[in-house]
Amino acid sequence: TFMRFLTFTTLLVALGGLLVAIFSIRSIVKPIANLKSILLMMGKGKLPDHKVHVGTDEIGEMANALNFLVDGLKEKSLFAEEIGKGNFNHNYNPLSDEDVLGISLLEMRKSLQTAEEEEEKRKEEDHKRNWATQGLAKFAELLRQDNDNIEALSFNLIMNLVKYLGANQGGVFIVNDEDNNNVFVEMKACYAFERRKFLEKR
Repeated sequence: TFMRFLTFTTLLVALGGLLVAIFSIRSIVKPIANLKSILLMMGKGKLPDHKVHVGTDEIGEMANALNFLVDGLKEKSLFAEEIGKGNFNHNYNPLSDEDVLGISLLEMRKSLQTAEEEEEKRKEEDHKRNWATQGLAKFAELLRQDNDNIEALSFNLIMNLVKYLGANQGGVFIVNDEDNNNVFVEMKACYAFERRKFLEKR
């Protein structure tokens, strides 16, 4: 009877130990395998769609750290996409002061902003330079025309100048000193609101 009891107890303890071992192994191996599969996925550049279940043990702490890392990488990915679209105002905060990738992304944004601003300045300067060069060439050509007729020359100059400047009106005045006793400034041509104006002013 004692031998039977001893055998039964031994078998019961062994079976219980086996069940505890299986349960313990499953509770450890399955979460670790899950973490491993996610890390392998991230190693290929893919981020998981769902968060890892977080427990209260050390494996749970690892899962929590992994979730934090994944969230940070998703934020970085979104930030990079917005920068690619030219949205430099998208808000982004690095995970910490030691977040190398996050700080590099912020420096990249700053460099791209600076480059864009410099490009805009260069375009504006080129536009001004071209505008001035074309204007000089245009008015040099106008000065060669009608240079024997002061009224026609004055009107052509003021009409083209008003249009070129995008102004709405303008006039050309010259000093009339034919009579030394009666010197005055006389309007020779007037152009206003896309029409020639026949005005006499002195």
